[in-house]
Amino acid sequence: FAGFEKLSSLRNLEILNLGYNFFHDNGILQSLGDVTSLKTLNLTRNLLEGYFPAQELVGLKNLNKLDISGNSYNDIIPSQGEY
Repeated sequence: FAGFEKLSSLRNLEILNLGYNFFHDNGILQSLGDVTSLKTLNLTRNLLEGYFPAQELVGLKNLNKLDISGNSYNDIIPSQGEY
């Protein structure tokens, strides 16, 4: 899926539900790094796999709910920041 980078322009976005979309690209998280208003992110039941790139979420200071269930992550890549 192309176009994730356009999500970064949604500066007032608080809730994003992308569950059940069969995304297989972790690039979605990188695209959301500038959406600091984001409070809830649902990525349930996509085709995400490998290592969960937690470092991509460091800038999301308002994020208090993250659902990545139903994906095939092996582990988490640690971040230099705190969560």
